[in-house]
Amino acid sequence: MQSRCIKESTEKLYQYRGSLKRADVRAVQVRQKGGRKARKATCDVRYAPVTVKIPANKTGEPVPLYYVGCQESGSDNGLSWHILTSEPVKSKEDAKHILDYYVKRWLIEVFHKAWKSGGTQIEDLRVVVVLAFIAVRLHQLRYLGLNKEESEKQSCETILSPLRGNSCGQNRVNQSRQRKPQACTGRTLISESLRVGM
Repeated sequence: MQSRCIKESTEKLYQYRGSLKRADVRAVQVRQKGGRKARKATCDVRYAPVTVKIPANKTGEPVPLYYVGCQESGSDNGLSWHILTSEPVKSKEDAKHILDYYVKRWLIEVFHKAWKSGGTQIEDLRVVVVLAFIAVRLHQLRYLGLNKEESEKQSCETILSPLRGNSCGQNRVNQSRQRKPQACTGRTLISESLRVGM
């Protein structure tokens, strides 16, 4: 992201960051890559509401956002994250959550990298659709499965449509009778996801 003009200062966003009070310190593990050695970076965390101006060659209204910065202490060329978000950031805990989300973006990058390599034939649209469907269902299952007691109270229809939930291992019922949704178990969800996806 390039440094933006903001209403709060005559300076651009990256320079304005220096005038903000340090809210927290964050340790970031920087991995080895190429000629860069692995290291633990100590970073200053700063945040503020900002209003991003529209570029001179565009029309529109300024956009109110929240800025979260995480820059390596004592280094101008070290780790530097500049994040603009519409999520309210009003405390150091809020800033920490935004930075945690930002760190997790690499999971998505790795997911896409795995899809594009390793003989997955990503060009085949049918394969992409099926794999995406299964990946989403497995992801939902993983988070639902973290709390077994809660997952047993929920219906398959929480994750699958009512039509698909109806086939989650329960007997078909007459349309005139009221049916009770079945608990969403890992076995029914995976089997249904694979059946629907294929």
